[in-house]
Amino acid sequence: MIQFTFQYGSTLIIEKAIEDNNIPWVQLENTDILITGATGLIGSTLASVFINANFKYNLKCKLHLLVRNVEKAKKIFGEDIQNTVDLIEGSVEKPDVDLENIDYIIHTASQTASKAFIEYPVETMTTNILGTRNLLELAKKKKVKAFVYLSTMEVYGCPEDDRKINEEYECRIKPVEIRSSYPLSKLACENLCCDYYAEYGVPTVIIRLTQTFGPGVQYHDGRVFAEFARCVIEERDIVLKTKGETKRNYLYTMDAVRAILTAMLKGQKNGAVYNAANEDTYCSIAEMAETALKCSKN
Repeated sequence: MIQFTFQYGSTLIIEKAIEDNNIPWVQLENTDILITGATGLIGSTLASVFINANFKYNLKCKLHLLVRNVEKAKKIFGEDIQNTVDLIEGSVEKPDVDLENIDYIIHTASQTASKAFIEYPVETMTTNILGTRNLLELAKKKKVKAFVYLSTMEVYGCPEDDRKINEEYECRIKPVEIRSSYPLSKLACENLCCDYYAEYGVPTVIIRLTQTFGPGVQYHDGRVFAEFARCVIEERDIVLKTKGETKRNYLYTMDAVRAILTAMLKGQKNGAVYNAANEDTYCSIAEMAETALKCSKN
């Protein structure tokens, strides 16, 4: 089997993902799959799994990656990417996608840096909402089998207690806070997915991912778990500016891919919403810091 491993990936981890018996790979035989945001953390991981599964199972599926920078994509996947997939340079705001057939669209493109949500709230909202509408229009035109939208568990806002959050939990977001540009636009996009199913019959599925980590996370990532990891690597003290009592779940990148594939191939396609998180990772910020310190001593 020919194997392709993206820049930050692991062949062993990818093999485990594509050998998951719960994923009905046969459904992807002779299909065309479009992934947006394919150089991002989730998009690149997902694309790498598809590439390897295509060879392992001889799926003969065609993978199309919408990226803002083709050269960056080649650095992530390797130069041989051009012989394996179709790289489309463009953006979701103005997607120039000229494909005869599209069976599945997986929309992962989005601003993900918290700093940008505050510095560029208008761009954060417009990119998410306009981009998603453009992709939904494409899905309607091509009569896709499934349109998968990657949302976030941030749409729930700040829960008042530590009880388990399911898909029926009330979304509590403060609309006048600048930082809300991200979760509010994600929530609006979720509603667009439901609207396109109700009005046009576009088969949509929504996956709310919690914070995701693993191969592909940039060294200078601004999220708290990345900062703790840097402190350990650089032998610096971990300094908490609060008591660190906020609790949440986390998700490994390859588990996120499994969740996406499961929902796309086995889930309901009527605007259904699925949370994706590893319940075993539920901890506070302070507990995560303590775990990082323990790892540094081992």
